[in-house]
Parts: sequence; C-alpha cells; structure tokens
Amino acid sequence: MYSTDQLFADASGYGTVVAVYDGQAPLHVQRVGTQLRRLDPADSASFLDQKYCQVVAGQVPHVYRVWDTNETRTWAGVPPREGAFMLGKLVPHQRGLWVSPMRPTNMVDYRQFTALKHTWNRADFVLDASLASGVCFFAGRAAPQSEMVRGVSKHFTGGAVQIFLPRDQFGYLRLNTWWAVQ
Repeated sequence: MYSTDQLFADASGYGTVVAVYDGQAPLHVQRVGTQLRRLDPADSASFLDQKYCQVVAGQVPHVYRVWDTNETRTWAGVPPREGAFMLGKLVPHQRGLWVSPMRPTNMVDYRQFTALKHTWNRADFVLDASLASGVCFFAGRAAPQSEMVRGVSKHFTGGAVQIFLPRDQFGYLRLNTWWAVQ
C-alpha cells in the first residue's frame, strides 16, 4: 500500500506540494496560494493506488519521455514530429503528457518501472526536457500494467516516479536534447 507520507516525500523533492489526492478526493491540502486541480479519473488510474500529488515546481532540470514514430530516420538534427506526440504537438483529446525523472538507460528496465506497454509506445526515441519554475503538475508512482503480446501476458511492475503535465502547462516544458534508442 502506497502511504500518503511516501507519496508526499516522492513529490516534495520537485517543488511545493499543493495537495495529495486519492482518486478524486483530496487527502491533504497545503496552505498554498494556488487553485486545486483534480485529474481526470482515467489519468489518476495511472498512479499507484490512484494516489498522486499536485505540485507547483521549482525548476526540474531533467524529465524524460520516450516516443515512437513512423517517419524515416533522416532528420538533420531536428527531432521527428510524427507518431506519439512529444513537445507541443497536441492531439485533440489529449489532456496532457507523461514524463518521468527516471533516465532511460536500459529500455527493458525502464518499461518495467514506468509500466510502459509496448502497445502504447514502441519507445524508439528518448526526449530529455526540463520544466521551468512555477509549472503545476501531478506526481506519484506508476501503477502496474499488463498486456498481451502474441498470446503471452506481460506484466509491468511500475513503481517509478512519474509526472503528468497538463496540456495548459506545456509552455513550461523545454527541450534539452533527444536521442534514438539503440
């Protein structure tokens, strides 16, 4: 069971925790001059035990997002824009994007800890970005996920700290670098 104290400790390293939520219900609210925001239930289900914190951040120098694309791999130093959207390319129904402060060094382990299904994302590329001070996001641990691949059940344990950045906060996100997964 993911305790409120553990959740608070995970999130407080990234800025000021505004509130701690269990699904849609606030469990703890700080005296901070900002508006409370709840996540859509579909997004809160991606957090372990549906527990997450709303955070107003200090600068977060590195967050990572993996993505895939069907484009050719001939870009003159500019990251591809097709496939799973990265920075600024919005899909109309997309409420935000998921990033993690966990650097992807081994993709098998990264998938396991971030609970990233293959059916969601092939993870061909890695984006290293930073978040500017004042950004409001949601942080918690990734919930476990399962999927069927060629008739075999795969289980991803989750547990990595993950961040959900709402669509209206994309202006705080800055690209540092990106690379192709080998």
